[in-house]
Amino acid sequence: MSRTKCPEHGVKRIEVPWTRPGSDFTLLFDQAAMSLVKVMPVLVASRPAAGDL
Repeated sequence: MSRTKCPEHGVKRIEVPWTRPGSDFTLLFDQAAMSLVKVMPVLVASRPAAGDL
């Protein structure tokens, strides 16, 4: 989930307990995305928010 840059080993991922194994997203993000998809078209829900551009 999170990444850190180690001078000796390069970029490494840090696994945290609030993600699914191998997921790039937190469970909270997964839940928010699924809530959006239930009420809007997937194409619209997948677009970046205006502040994220």
